Amino acid sequence: MLAGILSILTSGAGGGLIGGIMGLFRQSTESKERIELAKLSIERDSLQFKEAELERAHEITMLNSGAQIELDKVITETEAQAEIATVSALGKAQKVFANLKTSTWMDNYRASVRPTFAYFVMAMFTVFLAWAFSHHSEGIGVDQGGLVLIGLLDTLVFMVTSITSFYFVSRPNSK
Repeated sequence: MLAGILSILTSGAGGGLIGGIMGLFRQSTESKERIELAKLSIERDSLQFKEAELERAHEITMLNSGAQIELDKVITETEAQAEIATVSALGKAQKVFANLKTSTWMDNYRASVRPTFAYFVMAMFTVFLAWAFSHHSEGIGVDQGGLVLIGLLDTLVFMVTSITSFYFVSRPNSK
């Protein structure tokens, strides 16, 4: 029987069968290699895509930061031009006032008109608040009265602080 199997294997039909089996094995191996190559190609393409995506994100970040720097530059230049125009206008106004033949008292009064007006409005507001609180106090309960009084005092403190900081803190000294 072994001789019969060996003769079949060595004959043309047996060789074709062995060749076919070897071809199927080789084709299976090549298919596995192609699949592995396709996986490697997909991984490479994925890495290239991620790299390109990171590069685009970096470019966008750089463009945004460049735009922000340019915007800050424009804002700074605009503020500087406005400050220069303000100083120039004040200088022209000072020249006009310098040509007037007025006393020091009148110059000081002219310089204090706006602060005086602001303090007058604040004083009138305080008088109105005091009148309103005393006139309508019978309709306000004890628990609500304290809250209303604290709110009024906070408003008054805010006004005094705002006026004082505007005239004496936030404005540059012209001397």
